Amino acid sequence: MDRARGSGGSLPDDTERTGRRPRPPDAVNTLITDDEAEVAVGGVSPEFVGSKYHRTVGDEQRGMYCPDWVALVTGSSKAEYLVLAVIAYWFAASKKGKLQVREHRDGYWWLYKTYRQLAKDTRVLTHDEVRWAVRRLERKELLITRHDPAGSKPKLYRIATRNVEAAVEAAERRLEKRGRSGRRGQA
Repeated sequence: MDRARGSGGSLPDDTERTGRRPRPPDAVNTLITDDEAEVAVGGVSPEFVGSKYHRTVGDEQRGMYCPDWVALVTGSSKAEYLVLAVIAYWFAASKKGKLQVREHRDGYWWLYKTYRQLAKDTRVLTHDEVRWAVRRLERKELLITRHDPAGSKPKLYRIATRNVEAAVEAAERRLEKRGRSGRRGQA
């Protein structure tokens, strides 16, 4: 069967359910066959593409991007994963290309946030879960924290780059031994 999706088959009009109009066939996932689309139309397996959960350009859908390295170094802990992803987010450049963190001390950039602020940033963790994750990340030496000497700001955080790099390399070696790759584009 031809895997290309240029002709035939169309997705159901989910405008009422999702608030979105269906995309034209050429913008739909090209890896789905016409037979698979018919199953989706029959209600067995609705298509993700075009649903309210599918992110598109210009979407105002809230959410967070998480770099691959965060998953590699945190393992299966959801709390560690989300906290480190949020902290990494704040060290990224803004849409205007400026660094989002503003605190520069002792030759390093620092993020200052309370546990409650970090919990709000994750949208799903509690204050206590964030505190637990931060302590675990400190013990793993992936996150460096300190209290503001003046006491005027919340706890300060920075990512321990060398330790993250070593943890990523170790995780990739473990994955290679299992026959999988942690880097995109590799088989």
